[in-house]
Amino acid sequence: MKMFNLIDIGEHAGSGVPNIFNVWEDEGWEEPVIEKALIRTERH
Repeated sequence: MKMFNLIDIGEHAGSGVPNIFNVWEDEGWEEPVIEKALIRTERH
Protein backbone atom coordinates (compact mmCIF):
# COMPACT_ATOMS: atom_id res chain seq x y z
CA MET A 1 0.00 0.00 0.00
CA LYS A 2 2.86 2.37 0.69
CA MET A 3 3.88 2.26 -2.97
CA PHE A 4 0.49 3.72 -3.93
CA ASN A 5 0.86 6.49 -1.36
CA LEU A 6 4.26 7.37 -2.78
CA ILE A 7 2.70 8.16 -6.15
CA ASP A 8 -0.29 9.85 -4.47
CA ILE A 9 -3.03 7.43 -5.53
CA GLY A 10 -3.47 5.57 -2.26
CA GLU A 11 -5.85 6.12 0.60
CA HIS A 12 -4.56 7.63 3.81
CA ALA A 13 -5.67 6.45 7.24
CA GLY A 14 -8.78 8.35 8.29
CA SER A 15 -9.50 9.74 4.83
CA GLY A 16 -12.75 7.81 4.55
CA VAL A 17 -14.77 9.84 7.04
CA PRO A 18 -14.64 13.13 5.10
CA ASN A 19 -15.56 11.18 1.96
CA ILE A 20 -18.65 9.81 3.70
CA PHE A 21 -19.80 13.34 4.57
CA ASN A 22 -19.10 14.55 1.01
CA VAL A 23 -21.19 11.78 -0.54
CA TRP A 24 -24.06 12.40 1.87
CA GLU A 25 -23.98 16.11 1.04
CA ASP A 26 -23.82 15.43 -2.72
CA GLU A 27 -26.87 13.16 -2.43
CA GLY A 28 -28.80 15.78 -0.45
CA TRP A 29 -29.13 13.49 2.56
CA GLU A 30 -29.27 14.70 6.15
CA GLU A 31 -25.77 14.86 7.64
CA PRO A 32 -24.93 11.69 9.61
CA VAL A 33 -24.48 12.01 13.35
CA ILE A 34 -21.42 10.38 14.87
CA GLU A 35 -21.78 9.30 18.47
CA LYS A 36 -19.10 7.99 20.76
CA ALA A 37 -19.75 5.84 23.79
CA LEU A 38 -17.16 4.76 26.29
CA ILE A 39 -17.77 1.32 27.69
CA ARG A 40 -15.69 0.00 30.54
CA THR A 41 -14.96 -3.69 30.52
CA GLU A 42 -13.18 -5.87 33.03
CA ARG A 43 -9.76 -7.09 32.00
CA HIS A 44 -8.49 -10.36 33.36
